[in-house]
Amino acid sequence: MGSHIAIAGNKRLIYDNGVMMFHDMTTGMIDYSDKIRDRADYLEKYYKMLENNMRKYTKLSERQIKRARTGEVWLFADDCLEVEAVDQVLEA
Repeated sequence: MGSHIAIAGNKRLIYDNGVMMFHDMTTGMIDYSDKIRDRADYLEKYYKMLENNMRKYTKLSERQIKRARTGEVWLFADDCLEVEAVDQVLEA
């Protein structure tokens, strides 16, 4: 969730030696009860909200957004600036 909090901030900064990672949106769900269907519906809405925030606050490609949902997208500081995940790169 840290990357989602970071991209939606008012002042988005990263140090020049920083790295941001968007990763699979896991739930930590381990039970196998009837709750799974309800949680799946909730998660689908939640994932759509997170993906929409990524579209709204960054210029990540659709491929990167889909990979962030199921895998990982690693961005160095300059990459974060390029896709507008941050507004400024600070020197360490």
